[in-house]
Amino acid sequence: MANLVARQKRTATAVLRSRSWSVPGGGSELSEARQMVQSVSLATTIQTSPTPIDHAYRLAYKVAHRLLRMYWTVRRPHKGGTLVAIWHAGQLLIVKNTYRRQHTLPGGYPRHGETPSQTGARELEEECGIRVRPEEVREVYRGEHLFEGRRDDVTIVEVELPSAPNIQVDSREIDYARLARPDEVLNLLIVPHLREYLQQRAERQARPAPV
Repeated sequence: MANLVARQKRTATAVLRSRSWSVPGGGSELSEARQMVQSVSLATTIQTSPTPIDHAYRLAYKVAHRLLRMYWTVRRPHKGGTLVAIWHAGQLLIVKNTYRRQHTLPGGYPRHGETPSQTGARELEEECGIRVRPEEVREVYRGEHLFEGRRDDVTIVEVELPSAPNIQVDSREIDYARLARPDEVLNLLIVPHLREYLQQRAERQARPAPV
């Protein structure tokens, strides 16, 4: 996948550089080339080819998740977890789990004594291979929804990355990952906490700045 992205970038740059040499205003054409190279990187869906062992793990995850949903539907437990929102150039990193239909953010349940920032940083590295320091992320959302039969109390932490992340998905738990604009994400089937987070974020950004 990394080689494919690199080839796409080289092709986009070569094509538009050749245009900049022959077309008046070549500087703007080269600027278009840079934008095209960036869009190629951001639009790429990161998906690995699972091995037979990975397929076995995926099946185990699906079976376990189905059994848990049956249990949650009966008991209605209260569960708490953390999701981490990674932003770059106005786009959000979303993932599709191998055992769930909805798109979501990287994340999971905290270990004993972990803060939401620590949980988010750890899960992000485990699921997508992206390293951030816990002090770099900040808590921006907390909400509870009845989801998959459980009362799901979720905290979302976020961080803005200055460069496109190098995504390496855990192919046993993650089907694929990609960067997408918020409006694209809201048109997908997503978990309720992510939808509410994006709606609240859009409302905050739409408010006039204080004088």
